[in-house]
Amino acid sequence: MALPLLAAGVMGASAVSSWWSSRSRAAAQRAETREQVRRFEKQAAATVGTATARGGASGIEFDSGSLQNYLTEMTAEFRRQAEWMRKSGYRAASTTQQAGNCGLITDLGSA
Repeated sequence: MALPLLAAGVMGASAVSSWWSSRSRAAAQRAETREQVRRFEKQAAATVGTATARGGASGIEFDSGSLQNYLTEMTAEFRRQAEWMRKSGYRAASTTQQAGNCGLITDLGSA
């Protein structure tokens, strides 16, 4: 009688350990996503700054419609890319965590 209880306890502990590991992996994915987005946004700001400086140095009127449209469109595209990176990374982390939750339920159900 004690052996089946011991086996169930070991299986339950393993299930909880696996679940906790999935939560840790999901947290690491979120942190990595935040860092990737932060780096991308810094690079994008530098790119927009360089484009602004080059546009100003080219002799084109800085307030001209074409230069402003170009800079506005570039900034908007960078913003869309950063948002996509953020959503994609967080979605992957959520999937990792959900898989851990399902694994925990399945493992505990079989213990």
